[in-house]
Amino acid sequence: MKLQGYMAKEPILRLMVFSASIFFIFLVFPLYPDSFLKSTYNSYSILVTPVDKAPRIGTEMQIPSSSSSTIVISIANESAGNVTGREVNNSQNSISLEAGADIIKNATKIQINNSSTQIILPTSPKEVGFNASKGQRSFHNRRDHDRLLKVTKSGVHNSSALTSIPYSASNKSRHDIIEGKNILHKRGDELSKAEESMKLQLSRLVRAQEGVAELESAGISCSSNVHLDLCVISKPIIIEKKNKSFTIYAPSSQNQPTERVVRPYPKKEDKNTMINWVAPVSILQGNTDSIKPPSCQVKHNVPALVFSFGGFTDNTYHKFSEVIIPLFITSRHFESRVQFVVTDNKLGETWKFRKLLKQLSPYKVIDAHAEDDTRVHCFPAAVVGLRYFDNLKVNSDDTPGGYTMIDFRKFLRDSYHLKVASILKPKRPKVLLISRRKTRSFLNEDKIVRLMKKLGFQVQKVKPYQMTNLDKFVKIVNSCDMMVGVHGAGLTNEIFLPDGAVMIQIVPLGLEWGSEHYYEMPAQNMGLKYLEYKIEPNESSLYDLYGPNDPVISDPASIWAKGYGIVKDFYLDRQQIKVNLARFRSTLLEALRLLS
Repeated sequence: MKLQGYMAKEPILRLMVFSASIFFIFLVFPLYPDSFLKSTYNSYSILVTPVDKAPRIGTEMQIPSSSSSTIVISIANESAGNVTGREVNNSQNSISLEAGADIIKNATKIQINNSSTQIILPTSPKEVGFNASKGQRSFHNRRDHDRLLKVTKSGVHNSSALTSIPYSASNKSRHDIIEGKNILHKRGDELSKAEESMKLQLSRLVRAQEGVAELESAGISCSSNVHLDLCVISKPIIIEKKNKSFTIYAPSSQNQPTERVVRPYPKKEDKNTMINWVAPVSILQGNTDSIKPPSCQVKHNVPALVFSFGGFTDNTYHKFSEVIIPLFITSRHFESRVQFVVTDNKLGETWKFRKLLKQLSPYKVIDAHAEDDTRVHCFPAAVVGLRYFDNLKVNSDDTPGGYTMIDFRKFLRDSYHLKVASILKPKRPKVLLISRRKTRSFLNEDKIVRLMKKLGFQVQKVKPYQMTNLDKFVKIVNSCDMMVGVHGAGLTNEIFLPDGAVMIQIVPLGLEWGSEHYYEMPAQNMGLKYLEYKIEPNESSLYDLYGPNDPVISDPASIWAKGYGIVKDFYLDRQQIKVNLARFRSTLLEALRLLS
């Protein structure tokens, strides 16, 4: 009180105090702001979250200014980002943090331009505005209301050290950010839980108990059967692109390096196909001095799943049986927390099946054939190869997550937004007739169509070129109550039929085994009603070529004994079908009964 009274009587002293305040605000504070702020105010730390749960460019997030702990900022990973904070009722910038592509790839710690600067946001009503691009700081008198952070595009202007933290985005355009004094402790708990969850998901892919023990002790477990090799790695790995394939470095404590080669496609029994059409993936184990892993350029926080789109995948049946269904089996239980790494994508299959792949993993596929990306990728774990059971088959007893073929068909409907789940006992059932043009085609197709219409069916005939646009064709299949076709890859589209639909397979001469195992048994497991029309020898064009007494007609088993090449030449490539309409009529009537 005495000092206040004294100053009131001394104008010169008041002028000196005012001048000192101005000197501090405009000259001293701009040089050393952080030290003053840290000692004066409660502060926020800026953190950046991994990509998969982050809001995209343009998302606004609300942050209570009354918080006394950590602000969590999420940045999308498709491009460089600029995080800009604004007052809700004020257009002036409160803070601008600009960063480059370095922060984008799931980093757990970001350091740009070899500098490490933490940006502080005070929680006082008198807040400091900090524009990172210009390096300017200034006071702004503001009310204590909420701030908004908005993700926008920008370039690199300043360096900042940021630490990633998981963030669960809601479906709203504005996301509330969780704050609290124990957020860093919670982050540790969350990361620990995420790591344990990942290890559990990985262990479900290891079948034998000794394999699980090996995975826990060594961080890697590999298994083999007649169809495939599969390696599960639960420790950090580095993936480098080499010769249209990949080399995986799995650092360990062992002095002597070891190498395992896996061709990640489930047809190991066909050696020629595996050697000629499936690129080898090399897994190197050893200490860093022995295997000399390259430096990491892109860091991910989910496991990698490495598989091949090679083999027989120019054929629709093999695409689904040996890649799409095994991919569903192997990855679905990760609940999208997995990133695909693909070899042999020469035909652009990842684009053709993008809707299915996107449902299993939201991340961009890392493609061995993509020449625009040669970066070295780091993952916390990896799976090399796919689980596979049999032809168009999902074995629920041995599938991680216990999925069935019914679950797979629902997954297809969800991915392609197919509307019809089950047939509704139509008065005039709609039939999809698969029309073949080169081999195993109908020689009396027009008469078959007229017979179907006479019995009350609506007939939609599709030719091979109409099946190439999968997105459109699956909707046609899903709108039908029945499918009819000669044994061949086109029948694979039975997987898109509604539950309760009828599938009629025309079984050519000499192809009974394939008809049963490739389409009959899978159809029954899908909830479809299966019928077959097995042709008589005289309904095959081979009958006219070779006569009734030739082994091709009278003894197909002897032809099979000569090998698949001979079988393919006769029964798959040379054979056409002329259906006996009187006999086929009975099959169609049975189909009508099943549908009604």
